[in-house]
Amino acid sequence: MNKRLMAKKKRISADLREKVSAIKKKADAEIRKVENRTKAILMILDKAMKKTMAKRKPAKKKKLAKRKPARKGKKKRR
Repeated sequence: MNKRLMAKKKRISADLREKVSAIKKKADAEIRKVENRTKAILMILDKAMKKTMAKRKPAKKKKLAKRKPARKGKKKRR
């Protein structure tokens, strides 16, 4: 390959590298925006949940029914 073609190739690759880095920067910024938004939404939901949980009355514990013996009246054989 002659020198002119090599120089052209280098120029093109440098230009492409710049373009790619610019696209990456934009993508990173967009991702950061979305992440921040989701964090804010999650924080709001968390606060709301804590408030509702504080307002809720504690659930009553159900009394367990007493178990009946399986074999009533039959004594153990020895």
